[in-house]
Amino acid sequence: MRIVVCFVFEHTVHDAENLFAYKKFGEGDPLLLIMGYSGTIDLWATEMLKELAARYQVIIFDNRGMGKTTASDKEFTIELFADDTRGLLDALGIERAHVLGWSLGTYIAQEFALTYPDKVDKLILYAGDCG
Repeated sequence: MRIVVCFVFEHTVHDAENLFAYKKFGEGDPLLLIMGYSGTIDLWATEMLKELAARYQVIIFDNRGMGKTTASDKEFTIELFADDTRGLLDALGIERAHVLGWSLGTYIAQEFALTYPDKVDKLILYAGDCG
């Protein structure tokens, strides 16, 4: 199967406060990738996404206030970002996913797993630090 990541269309979902930009591609178990500080969906390595999409349904998104996702007047916190992550999965109808966090995304992924353990199949922490 050949997957061309560069032609994947960007989609949006919204809650009462914000519009969340995301892309979804591939087939298989859901794999949610959470970007690091001030990063956007366009910063994920294309070759890595191609490899992952050969086995998984990959979901990438812009965190609140980053890229094409809007921000309300709420103070940014890891807990808020974890709640946003839950909202995105709920909006997409995804009950459970593998979750990969990169850099600051590792903090969000950990908070998400602790707060919503029923939503996480496997947790992958990539390029994080010790707080």
